[in-house]
Amino acid sequence: PDCVFFPDRLGPILEANTGAGYINNCQYGMHGPIEVFSVKALDMLSADYAASEDGKAPKRCVTEQHFGQWGEDMFMDQCLSKVLGVTERPTEPKLVCEDHCDCPEFFWCRKGGDIVSYHPMKTVGAYEACLGNALAQNPGSAAALAAATKPAAPVAAPATTAAAATPSSASYTSGVAAPASSVSYSGALPSSFGAGVSSGSYSSAL
Repeated sequence: PDCVFFPDRLGPILEANTGAGYINNCQYGMHGPIEVFSVKALDMLSADYAASEDGKAPKRCVTEQHFGQWGEDMFMDQCLSKVLGVTERPTEPKLVCEDHCDCPEFFWCRKGGDIVSYHPMKTVGAYEACLGNALAQNPGSAAALAAATKPAAPVAAPATTAAAATPSSASYTSGVAAPASSVSYSGALPSSFGAGVSSGSYSSAL
């Protein structure tokens, strides 16, 4: 994926938009790097799929639109808002900072500590640089990541014990815990986003 996403920054936006059908992320219409839908909106979309002959496409959204070469993001935006009538569609520019939505700061990822995602990062180096720059906007997050990814100090071998009169009875026990192998995030989401997404989680291998 070429979108650098910070799930912990999404929570406040969901809380601020409780009750929304879905959240638009750009003044030009919803863009695809990150899309946020409520359960209500997805249920309406599911019902439109069920109404089709084979259940493989949303019936009204296909028959009532001239979508031509639209991308998935524009199709979904128009399908939900214009055809299915999902009117609760607030625009939240903090969801994504990208080149196609008038956010020139996307490349350096220094727009602010509350930007949920940056797009696009087409190389590993660009992705890593973006991650570092964005986390630097939140000193606490950057420190936590640095501490979690710091290599574990080598563990010295236990000291040997001089052989007793009965060598076979000599023993030792080591209780060294293994270093952490992942960083995890978990946060509660508003109930309006449904039981299926009542909590968000993110895990990344170190």
